Amino acid sequence: MLRGIKLATWMVCMALPSRAQQPARPILDSMIALLPAAKADTNKVMLFIHIMHESMGGRGPSDGLEHADQALALARQLHWERGEADVLGAIGRVHWKLGAFDTALSYHEQALAIAERIGDRKRSASLLTYIAQDHIDAGRVQEAERWLVRDLRLRHELGDKHGQAFVHNLLSYIHHEEGDLVAGVKDDLAALKLYEELNDRNGQAVTVANIGQTYLDLGKLEEARSYLLRAVGMHKRDGADGVNLSGALTHLGRLHLAMGDAAAADSTYREALRVAEGISDKGQIGLIRQALANIQMERGNYTEALKNLLFAAQNLEGSGFLKEDLAKTYADIGLCQTRLGHQAEARAYLDKAGGLAAQINSRSARSRYHRGMEFLDSTQGDWLSAYRQSKLHVAYTDSILSADNRDQIATAQVRFDYDKQMLADSLTYAADKAIQVREIQKQKVVRNAFIGGFAFVLLFAVVFLFQRNHISREKKRSEELLLNILPEEVARELKAKGEAEAVQIDQVTVLFTDFKGFTAMSEVMTPSQLVHDLHECFSAFDRIAEKYGIEKIKTIGDAYMAAGGLPTPNTTHAMDVIHAAFEMRDFITEGKARKIAAGLPYFEIRIGIHSGPVVAGIVGLKKFSYDIWGDTVNTASRMESSGDVGQVNISEATYALVKSEPALTFTPRGKVQAKGKGELEMYFVHRSAVGA
Repeated sequence: MLRGIKLATWMVCMALPSRAQQPARPILDSMIALLPAAKADTNKVMLFIHIMHESMGGRGPSDGLEHADQALALARQLHWERGEADVLGAIGRVHWKLGAFDTALSYHEQALAIAERIGDRKRSASLLTYIAQDHIDAGRVQEAERWLVRDLRLRHELGDKHGQAFVHNLLSYIHHEEGDLVAGVKDDLAALKLYEELNDRNGQAVTVANIGQTYLDLGKLEEARSYLLRAVGMHKRDGADGVNLSGALTHLGRLHLAMGDAAAADSTYREALRVAEGISDKGQIGLIRQALANIQMERGNYTEALKNLLFAAQNLEGSGFLKEDLAKTYADIGLCQTRLGHQAEARAYLDKAGGLAAQINSRSARSRYHRGMEFLDSTQGDWLSAYRQSKLHVAYTDSILSADNRDQIATAQVRFDYDKQMLADSLTYAADKAIQVREIQKQKVVRNAFIGGFAFVLLFAVVFLFQRNHISREKKRSEELLLNILPEEVARELKAKGEAEAVQIDQVTVLFTDFKGFTAMSEVMTPSQLVHDLHECFSAFDRIAEKYGIEKIKTIGDAYMAAGGLPTPNTTHAMDVIHAAFEMRDFITEGKARKIAAGLPYFEIRIGIHSGPVVAGIVGLKKFSYDIWGDTVNTASRMESSGDVGQVNISEATYALVKSEPALTFTPRGKVQAKGKGELEMYFVHRSAVGA
């Protein structure tokens, strides 16, 4: 993960934004030369502080510590508490830059105590950020989160939007370290919104790249591509610092590799490497060499991959940051050593990977470690241990890449986009109102110029009718947008009351569809072709859902979810959903036949249905999205995943509602094992000859 080094470098830039990209040594030497002649007052203390800040961009941050004791003594001699807090904070930042995080923490806590005592809230906010980052880089992310929550609250009170955005970036990093991608992307979107309001293009570019990385980690490649290309373009256009540009390029390389284009990945990685080498950034170089090793491992060239990984580990060890990436690199070295038959060396590196992953409590690093241990144990014939390692690897991977995570992230993205659209509509409406005001004022002048009133009345009537029609069109457009997102009953309640309560509905029928072979198709089709086919299928499903009066809830990747019997309960929901399922299946079957005849890749579909109670509605105060919750939803999903291609698989609860229908026949499947549910009675449902 590249977030750690980006944030680390950015914090240095925050300390000295005007000189962050300049060689600091000549400036530093000039400042030191001024010290003997400087008067022993607050200005000299400030000169010491500047020297410490400048040293962080020079040949060695330790240069700045040479005068630290003298600066601190002078501030205390002058009884200048604000200056003392600044000196302590600067000393802490130098130690942080040197990788002495606990020493840095001690100085920052002393500085915070002074800032709070003198009531300097702005300085306190900066020190809270520094303390949180000390904990982050020492591997104590949960402790860091506690400080950042406090920091964010203070920055809200101060109205410091830039600080709020940066704290959201740090919180996102913490959540990704913990494997909570949902919380991470929510913080990224919050940061992005603030940076857009501030027109901070560098902040936007960094955050856009982070969101792209999240989608890439989740396997949502088209979304990742959109964000990463945007981030790289912004960095290049705005002349971004090398760290963030090389980081975005590295993510883009990972995307090319995930999409099966190893040549493009290799080219992009090498561009990123040139940028990183140009700024002598050891951590970034290590990350890119690790990425190049992944290509070589994909090609089976483990000897070359091992060389790159060992070089990467050496650079990452020297960076002082990026412990999660170092743990993953150790795990990959272990895997390469196993492939090359060096089992003792493999176990040594895997032990290092496991210890570091546990220390920083990183799910993704633990997943990589258990994958390496599974392969090592299997080569040594320890099948029981290999099985246990495999289960742990899958468990940690699933906890990050769960469908629920993907669903919640997609919801957060939709709400973010919807909020921006509502803002745009509001601005359009405001602009129209301003035009109306100007037109009315213009008509007043016309009225005064005319002796008679008839011309004025006629002209005003024309303008009034034009404006009323324009407002009516805009209102209709807003209504259509709202109804495209929310059911009519919910939208009506929302407009009337400003909120819509979630309600329990005792009996609904939930449908899930999923495409078999979607991953395989993504490997042989271009992203645009794949999205085109998905759009065609889901558009047809939307029309079918509307035909049978069932409510589309959402799409999740290549899955489609809908429900009957809501928001207004009815007694036909089970049959409505089953008839819709038949038509959805038939649409895919017909498409498959056409694709086979044309020699093209095709979709096959599984459909699952379950009936039961749900809670339905919208939650929160903005960025609304209609959704349903409850065990009924989970069981419907299990009906889909436990079904067969081309079949409509229903639960015992749905069967009980429709078993007497003459238009249907059923194939009992008995008790079928469903993930997380145990054994459940299931039935395949078919049209009978009567209902065909």
